[in-house]
Amino acid sequence: MKNVTVIVSSAPDGDVAETLRMSVGLSLEDGNALRVVLVDDGVYAGLGHDRQKTGVEIEKSLSTLEMLKKEILAVKPSLDSRGVTLSKFGIRAIEREEFAKILMEPGVVIA
Repeated sequence: MKNVTVIVSSAPDGDVAETLRMSVGLSLEDGNALRVVLVDDGVYAGLGHDRQKTGVEIEKSLSTLEMLKKEILAVKPSLDSRGVTLSKFGIRAIEREEFAKILMEPGVVIA
């Protein structure tokens, strides 16, 4: 089994939408333990975005990851410094130390 961690660190745009869509695909591959970590401006992706309003498809991927019971994490200092509160998609806030520990685990990190 591969541990795959996908880091989203920039504000929602087409690239972030594609990264989240790719994460859904990676989660479907047999043997992958996948988690997505939102950090820095990436925490804004956790708010979701209505495609009809923004042209960026974020909510569908986050909803699918939640449905598949994949971990979606947000780094708490990034949330706090931006005044962002996340309550959708089963996103769990983590401290910076836990984020550092995740980065040190064996596996693949996609940033």
